[in-house]
Amino acid sequence: MQLKRLHTCCQNADPHRWPTQSYCGVTLLKKAENTPTNVDSKRVAASRLDAMVHLVATRAPIAPARLAGSSASLELMCVGYVVGLLLTNAGLILMRSGQPVLLYLVPSKLGVLVVAQWLTNGLLRKLWDRPTEFNQLQRWTGSPPTPPPPSPSKSFELKMQAYRAYSGRDFAQYIKLCSCALEALDKELESGSRRPFLQAEKAILLMHRASSLTLAGKVHEALQDGIAAVELDRKNLRAHICVAKCCVLLGKADDAKEAYRHVDLILRGLNRRLYPRLDDYRAQLHEGLLAVESLESLLREINRCTVANDNKGALRATEDAIAIAIGSQELRLQKVTLLLTLWYGNIWLQSGSPSGMYNMCCSESDKAEDCRRRLDQKGASGGRTSVGIKMAVLYCRALHYHDKTEQAFEVLEQLLRVAPTSVDLLHVKRLWELMEDVSLAAYEASTRGDYNKAVLLYTKALTLDKHHRTYNASVLGSRATTYMALAQYDKAVQDCNAALKYRPVYFKVLLRRARCYDIMNLYKESVADYDEYMAKAKVTPDDLRHVHKAKTAQDGELFKYMSAAYGVLSDKQLKAAYDMELRYRGH
Repeated sequence: MQLKRLHTCCQNADPHRWPTQSYCGVTLLKKAENTPTNVDSKRVAASRLDAMVHLVATRAPIAPARLAGSSASLELMCVGYVVGLLLTNAGLILMRSGQPVLLYLVPSKLGVLVVAQWLTNGLLRKLWDRPTEFNQLQRWTGSPPTPPPPSPSKSFELKMQAYRAYSGRDFAQYIKLCSCALEALDKELESGSRRPFLQAEKAILLMHRASSLTLAGKVHEALQDGIAAVELDRKNLRAHICVAKCCVLLGKADDAKEAYRHVDLILRGLNRRLYPRLDDYRAQLHEGLLAVESLESLLREINRCTVANDNKGALRATEDAIAIAIGSQELRLQKVTLLLTLWYGNIWLQSGSPSGMYNMCCSESDKAEDCRRRLDQKGASGGRTSVGIKMAVLYCRALHYHDKTEQAFEVLEQLLRVAPTSVDLLHVKRLWELMEDVSLAAYEASTRGDYNKAVLLYTKALTLDKHHRTYNASVLGSRATTYMALAQYDKAVQDCNAALKYRPVYFKVLLRRARCYDIMNLYKESVADYDEYMAKAKVTPDDLRHVHKAKTAQDGELFKYMSAAYGVLSDKQLKAAYDMELRYRGH
């Protein structure tokens, strides 16, 4: 009954107390020392040892499950249980053979000592290292097994591809891959996992894409990415520097100064040991502040020259400002406006040499057209400069001022298809249509003989666009012809003078003024105009006498009739009869 109770007690033992119960065999042996050495007592001790052996054999493999230690602790306990089991069995055999108590007690205690000396026993280590059924057990570390490393996310793979593209200087591919990586990051952020870490990664990606966009010339897009990176990570130093540089490139001096102020605050809180590139960042801050100061000084100079009507000074300051703010559309628009003003303005009135001033104006015109052409090409190819509506209006007006009317109307029609409600485009279209309609109506009135109405219409046409020098010169020359028909030669001479100021090389107007001087008996001025015409037109007196020389057979026949008509008109009687025929038509 006692043996059965002991066996039941051992089976119901708490597995959490296995470290204490592992030496229960030794406790039983100690109790056996105090019992009489008769046959019954030996039989009881043997029964108790059998129960101990059964308990160790059935529960030893799972007993270490509650131990909090490393894999070495598991090995120690397993080997200790095995050695203790073997020594206990040896003691049991000695006890059953009738040997004294000391003979079977010593092996059992020796098993405990072997377990205690496990870590320093090289022999048992070698035995454990050999393949046995015990060292094939799963190693236990006191915590759940380490899960396999997670596979890299899609955003990480795209980011690595983007970095490889950046190393190859393929900025377009880098920008594209960064955009794809940002889209993948947004999807990961929606899941809610690792949100702070992913936000920091997104800020870094935005900052890198902003740098590439700046190198590609897309400064506006780079500024937007930089601002987004700063909003995600306020302590991202490189994002603040990127925003400041973009503001400088766009000519936003106030915004750039504010961005550099944030950069200065962040740099003050950094440690040189933790940030080896701290000196480089401070150098960038110093250079940026100098650029902002220079830009502010140039902007003040532009305003001063504009108020003083110093267009040349304003143009020089604008070009210097564009060298700093290369992405500023406002400065480029102002440069084109100043170039057009210098070309179509009234600076030539202050010059004593109209031809020299005309050449200067033509050179300014070429600069304006070249600037507009480059802007148009970059805008059409998706380059760094986007041609806005105001730029396009200036471009159309420059073409129209160059007498490229058809090309100007084609560009205007294309722009109207893109922005049909633009006030600037509609204003230019109405202006050009009105200029054409008024000049045509004046010409028709002059053809009908209604010279007074023609003069009024030509005067109205002169007020439509004061800067259109070619159009105004043509209108003035036509009005001079109308004044000549009205016998108002003094007014005709004034219009001829004004037209020649608009266009110094205008042969038709020069000849009209010469005729007016001749009619007004101002022969000296008339001869001077004829001489100037012959010199500039590169003609000889013979060319003037025989302007319509025969060059072909048809021209020869025509020249015969012209010679006959000249002979008739040279004879007074024939001329009088010819005039009578024309007047009464033979009636």
